[in-house]
Amino acid sequence: MASSKPTIVFLHGSWHNPNHFRPVRDVFERDGYPTECPLQPTYNAKAAPPVVAIEDDVKVVQALLTHLLNDGKEVIAVLHSFGGVLGTEAIRESFGRKSRQEKGLAGGVLGLLYMCAFVIPVGSSLASAFGGNLPPFIKIRDDGLCMVEEGEIFYNDLSEKDILHWKSEMAPVPLITQTTPITYAAYKHFPVTYLYCAKDQGMPLALQKMMVQNSGVTFKEEECEASHSPFLSMPQTVLDVVKRMSL
Repeated sequence: MASSKPTIVFLHGSWHNPNHFRPVRDVFERDGYPTECPLQPTYNAKAAPPVVAIEDDVKVVQALLTHLLNDGKEVIAVLHSFGGVLGTEAIRESFGRKSRQEKGLAGGVLGLLYMCAFVIPVGSSLASAFGGNLPPFIKIRDDGLCMVEEGEIFYNDLSEKDILHWKSEMAPVPLITQTTPITYAAYKHFPVTYLYCAKDQGMPLALQKMMVQNSGVTFKEEECEASHSPFLSMPQTVLDVVKRMSL
């Protein structure tokens, strides 16, 4: 029997891959929500030949949404970190349920959950949120950008064993993931919720709140005590937030 619940599409952040989202997907799927988490081409992309970050990642997201919506699925997108940049660019109004209903089409995107994710205006990049420069915990290497102090920055509410495991899943990303300006603002066209993560060391709580305040739209606001990785440390909380989204 087909699920009546929307499909949850997780967009992972930089340096991460779908394996990082398997724990939270398991929680959602046990509760009857189908899930997807597409691998972004910029994950572990080599510096040569270069990958056009936004365009290549956007194509993957839009292809997945097109497939789901053509099957009549309804979708909630959960955007994490750089996934906020990607989802903001990729999820066009035409994917929305209202837009599709007006054309006599089934399915559609119901809303967006920004989960300690970047909310930036058109013409800005991820680096813009840090004043135009990369934060000191991001280093440039020959094979792309890497993180330092990943455990403290991303996983400070996990066990040492889990930190080591999830660090081993991380891989470099191209510089352009952080510096490519976006051309579209999806958050202006959908119901949006922001899940603030109070113990986030990569994107401090004050920055999370400033981006929401400066967005020009009204977000439904939620908060938890997670690090930058609530999908690992508080997956049930993420599910509960999605359930509370008024869609």
